[in-house]
This record gives sequence, C-alpha cells and structure tokens, in this order.
Amino acid sequence: MKLSIDKNYLKVIAIGILLVAGVAFVSIQSHNPAVNKATSNLPVNLSTYINFSPTTKFLNSNNVLFFKANWCSTCGVADENLASDISAIPENLTIYKVDFDKENQVRAKYGVTVQHTFVQVDNQGNKLKQWVGSYTIDEILQELV
Repeated sequence: MKLSIDKNYLKVIAIGILLVAGVAFVSIQSHNPAVNKATSNLPVNLSTYINFSPTTKFLNSNNVLFFKANWCSTCGVADENLASDISAIPENLTIYKVDFDKENQVRAKYGVTVQHTFVQVDNQGNKLKQWVGSYTIDEILQELV
C-alpha cells in the first residue's frame, strides 16, 4: 500500500518543527548564566543600564559611570530607581554600574572618592563631568553636558 502525502503539508510540518526548535533554543540560551555573563556588558540598542568591567568599550557618545557599593543605602535607592525605569534612558546614553569596592583603578582614574558618584565620559573614556547624588534618570539627564 502506498501512502500519498502532500508536499505542502510536509513543508508546513518542517517549518513548524524549525520554529519550535528555534524558540526552545532562544529560551534555553536566555536562561544560560554563561551566555548572560558574556553579554552583560553589551549595550542593548545603545541605551541601557549595565555592569561595568575592565574590558568595557564605550560605544555611545554619552556614557555615565555610576560608582556604587552594595552596602551603600543611597546607592541602592538610585540603583533600584534606574533599574525600574530603564526605558526612560535615551538611546544615546549608557549607564554603567561600577563596583566602588572592586574597581580601584577606575576610581583613581576619574578621581572618585565616595560612592554614589556619577562620571560622564565620552566614547574614548575621557571625563566630561562628575557629580554626586542623582537618584533618577531625570536627575542624571539634567547633569549631562
């Protein structure tokens, strides 16, 4: 007995299998800590709030380094506000969370002596402005040169 299967039916099934496999792959990768760690310093649409690392490349014309410490209560308030309002960050701005306790060389480079300090830098890492104490994206935007 010979089975007759429509070729279009097979194409639809193949496309469906590929779509399901693709969605499963993306879902698995998005929950993979190694992938998340590798991409944690990449800007999303060049507008984001991300962790700083010594290998960070400034890709935006406007970059702000937020020197924060986990034990600093005012840093925590600012961090929570910024993280909850990421969509308000303009496309030409990236805010980098810099660990005040670990990034001693970066602190020295920019003359940062207290946590909850913000330093605006250009895409070459040159300091444009420094200030202390912003708590919201709007307050940061008001400080930019």
